[in-house]
Amino acid sequence: MKKSANDCQEIDTETVKENIRQFMKNEALTVADLKELLGFDSTQAIYKWRSGRGIPSIDSLFKMSSVFDIPMEDFIKKDGIKPKQGEKQSQKEELR
Repeated sequence: MKKSANDCQEIDTETVKENIRQFMKNEALTVADLKELLGFDSTQAIYKWRSGRGIPSIDSLFKMSSVFDIPMEDFIKKDGIKPKQGEKQSQKEELR
């Protein structure tokens, strides 16, 4: 039996907000760092995502997942981005 649109869950802005915040914390990234890595002209969209006033577009999710080698769905699912545990070099350190 096929699911209807009413059976599908909506993307929760609070979940996306927390995942982006956790991801940035794991990578020791500032908003300005993420703007640069994603090739954005301004930080406005990133501040909206971090405050829960908006969610990234599919294009932005794709960029983040490609740049950081993380599945796109990790940014939108509950507990998608776990606190960092390990010695992996952060993207900010690689910028230096």
